[in-house]
Amino acid sequence: MRKMKKGFTLVELLVVIAIIGMLVGLLLPAIQMARGSARRMQCSNKMKQLGLACLNFESAKKELPPAVDGTDYSTGTPDRSGNGRRSGCASYGLCSYLLPYIEQKGIYEQIDFDVHAWQYQQGSKKNTDLGKLFMKTIIDAYICPDYSQLKYCDVSGNFYGSVSCYAGCAGTKWSSSDNSGKDPKDNNTYKTTTDLEPAESESTIARNGMFMWGESVKIQTVKDGMSNTFMLLETTPQSAINLKNYRWNATGGSNGTCLTRNWFLGSNNYGKALYDARQLVVRLNGIPDNPSSAPFNNQMVGSEHTGGGHFTMGDGGVRFIDEEINFYIYRILATRNGEEAVFNTDFGAGD
Repeated sequence: MRKMKKGFTLVELLVVIAIIGMLVGLLLPAIQMARGSARRMQCSNKMKQLGLACLNFESAKKELPPAVDGTDYSTGTPDRSGNGRRSGCASYGLCSYLLPYIEQKGIYEQIDFDVHAWQYQQGSKKNTDLGKLFMKTIIDAYICPDYSQLKYCDVSGNFYGSVSCYAGCAGTKWSSSDNSGKDPKDNNTYKTTTDLEPAESESTIARNGMFMWGESVKIQTVKDGMSNTFMLLETTPQSAINLKNYRWNATGGSNGTCLTRNWFLGSNNYGKALYDARQLVVRLNGIPDNPSSAPFNNQMVGSEHTGGGHFTMGDGGVRFIDEEINFYIYRILATRNGEEAVFNTDFGAGD
């Protein structure tokens, strides 16, 4: 009698392959989700460290670093018309001042703060060794792990340098119509606390946040409570084209792809556009009502994380804020001195 050879039939093989395919199909989303959660946690940790850097700066200097400094350089800082002097224009930003507190003291010590910052970006020093160092060095602490766009912002031959995914919170802008809103929990009126710097076509810049244009905030002025006030936020440097499918085309920014400039800079060369801080005038992960003409300072705040973005609070804690958060609550969290009551349940998401 002839012995039968052991083996798989074609049907059995196909069944096994199908089962393996199903298992892989079930496993891949779980792996991707785990990786996404890990990246989100890494981002949260980075924002925690940046928050501690801000607080360590405050401990040493008795004030937070400015969003853009107010140095009046001996070489002359151009005002918004390009003539005379004006403090806070084209100066060094928040990210420059945090360098010693994020283990980048070597770069910080090479900055000559008596030199106009934009000399390294577009001026006579842009092709020097220091110019290349400042503009091309990617600071890992400033890059969100989920950020998928260009880390060097280089568009149509205009090199803007290596970007930052994080910025300070400059506050928000209220109008008289906003004051009709009431907090349903304690019936407090949302207060108009906005002190604005004029900025012509790039829109006014609020001065009621933790970081201001041309001036530093002292902790004792944060009347709303450190744990109830946004200190740092996420911003996606190329969200205008790559993520939200609209083109920023404001006056003075026609190339439109980079909503933030190099981490080294605090403002543009006329001081109209604030780079190292953002004000909350658009919903989280939202776009302006008129994106083709929205001024730079009214651009979005957001991240590539699903459903929201991280915010570092004034006490150094990090919260993931849901993009569906109530818009009034979102904005009162941006102010340091509005004296509005906020409850943990208002944040839209847990820690």
